[in-house]
Amino acid sequence: VKAAAGDVKDACLADGTCTAGTDTCDPNVSGGAQCRTKTTENCVAVGNCITNAECGSNGAACGCNDNYVENTDNTVCLKKIGQPCTADSTDECVETADTCPASATCTCPDNQSPSADNSKCLKNIGQSCTADSTDECVETADTCPASATCTCPDNQSPSADNSKCLKNIGQPCTADSTDECVETADTCPASATCTCPDNQSPSADNSKCLKNIGQSCTAASSNECVETADTCPASATCTCPDNQSPSADNSKCLKNIGQACAASSTDECVESAANCPATAPLVCGCPATSVASTDNTKCLVKEGQNCATNTGTDCIEHASCTASGQPCRCDAGYQVNDDNTQCVPSPGKVGGTCSSTQTCTDTDSECGSDGKCACKTGFAPNQDLTCGVIVGGTCSGSDCIDNAACGSSTCACNSGYTSVDEGTACRVVVGSACPTGDNDCVDNANCGATANGNCQCDDGTGGGFQLCGKTDQCETAATCEDDTTCSKYYDHDSFDMFCC
Repeated sequence: VKAAAGDVKDACLADGTCTAGTDTCDPNVSGGAQCRTKTTENCVAVGNCITNAECGSNGAACGCNDNYVENTDNTVCLKKIGQPCTADSTDECVETADTCPASATCTCPDNQSPSADNSKCLKNIGQSCTADSTDECVETADTCPASATCTCPDNQSPSADNSKCLKNIGQPCTADSTDECVETADTCPASATCTCPDNQSPSADNSKCLKNIGQSCTAASSNECVETADTCPASATCTCPDNQSPSADNSKCLKNIGQACAASSTDECVESAANCPATAPLVCGCPATSVASTDNTKCLVKEGQNCATNTGTDCIEHASCTASGQPCRCDAGYQVNDDNTQCVPSPGKVGGTCSSTQTCTDTDSECGSDGKCACKTGFAPNQDLTCGVIVGGTCSGSDCIDNAACGSSTCACNSGYTSVDEGTACRVVVGSACPTGDNDCVDNANCGATANGNCQCDDGTGGGFQLCGKTDQCETAATCEDDTTCSKYYDHDSFDMFCC
C-alpha cells in the first residue's frame, strides 16, 4: 500500500539517503520516493512515518501497523507470516520468511515455524543453531546448546512436526489446556498433570502415549502399541509377542514362565512370577508356594498355601480359598496330589480312579479301561464331577451339562454361551460376561482385565464373531445350511450370515 505524501519532510537525496538520521528514503510513497520517519523514532505528524506505519502507535514514535513488523534497521514494515503477498516477491514478508510462494501468503522456509506473534520464522527442533543463541530456535526450545542443535528442555518432547516442545506425561500443566502436553496425551485434566487417555500408557521416556494390549491399531505400524508389544498384526489389535502375556492393566507385555530374563530383574516376568534369579538358570520362575499354569502365563498358588485374592482365582485349578490370606483348598470332589500342585478327582468321581463301574458314584458314569471313571456316551462331565446330558441330547428337568438348559426335551446352551467340543461343553461367546475366569470363554479368548468382564479374543481375531480365530475361514453373505452347526460361527448381530 502506497503511503500518502506527508508534510514537513524532505525529498530523498540523490544517493537515496535522507538528511535526518531518523529518516529513511521510502520508495513506496504515493507520488514518488520521500524521506519518512523510521519505526521507533519520534514522529510529529500523521503521514510522516514509513509505509505501513503510523505515528503514535508506539507511544510518540512510528510503529508498524497490525500484521506488519519492522526489519532489523527499522526502515521497512514487512508482512507477518500468514499475511497475503505478491507471488515471487522477495521484499514484502518478514526477513526470515521465504520468497512469497505461489500460494501468495507469507510462509516460513522448510524446517522453520512462525513465532507466537508471526513476526519471524524460528528453527524447528533438530535444526542446527548457533551455540548459546536465544533467538534462533522455536520459542518453546532451550537456548541453543553446545551441540548446536535446537533442543527441547528436560521433560519435554518435540511435536510431530518439530515446531514446538510439549510437556511429557507426568509433567504439570494448566487444567483444560489442549496444547501444553505431548500430542498423544489427553486434554490437561483437573489434576493439572499431563496424562494418557484411557487404555493407553506412557512410553518409557514419557514422551508419548501408546495403546495398551487389546486396543485397536493400524496393521504393520510399529509405533502405536506399548513398547513391549509386537508390531501391530494383521488383526489390527495390539498384541504381545510369543511367550509373553499382558500385565494385569494391559500396559505392557511380560515374559512367561520358563522364558529367559536378566539376572535379578524385577519387571520382566509375569506379575505372579518370582523376580529373575541372580544366578543361572536365568529364567522366569514361580515362587516356591506356586506352580506354573499349563500355558505358563501365570503362577498359581499350591494347595495349602495362602491366596492373594478374595475369589481364589490365583489358586491351582479346581481349588479355591474363602478370603485373601486364607489357604487354597481343593474343591468338593477333588483331592490334592502328593506335591500339592494339582487337585485331582477323588476316587469314584468322574476322572477319579475306579476298580469297576459300581465304584463310580455317578449313575451316568462308568469305569473305563484306564481305571478312571468317565461319563457314558451322550453325557459330559460338569464342574462338580457329575455327568450331564450334552447339547442336542434328550433331557428331562435339570440334567443338562453346565450352562445349558432343557427345552422341548432337548439340551441347549444358555444365552451368551455356545456349544463346543461336539456339544460336550457350553462356553461364553466373545462379548458376553465370563462369570469366573478365562476358562469360561471359548477357545483363543480370555476375560480381559479391562474388558468389563467380557470374553475377548486373545489376539483380536474374530471381530463380531462369537468364536476367535475363525475369520479366515468365513465368507460374507453366505447362507448357513445347518443353523445348529453354524450358529457358533456367525455373527448374530448382522443381517449377513458368516458361516465357517
